[in-house]
Amino acid sequence: MNYIKQIADKYRLQLSFVLDFYNKVVDKQNFEFGIKMFLDGWITYDTVIRAQPINIADWQEKYMETRLRGISKTNMSAQF
Repeated sequence: MNYIKQIADKYRLQLSFVLDFYNKVVDKQNFEFGIKMFLDGWITYDTVIRAQPINIADWQEKYMETRLRGISKTNMSAQF
């Protein structure tokens, strides 16, 4: 729980939201990257609050590819 509070404080997010997000992430080692993707608009609030598990690794490749190419961000939530 200490880790979750640190992330919530670091990114100035509500603790309850961060805890819900953490509980839905399948690959916990990528959780903080998932928070960054949320803050960048790649993972929507609706995606986080729905009941389905979230695998950040599934999103990372497209996210990084787009960032490296300098393409403007797109909402990938509809694809997952």
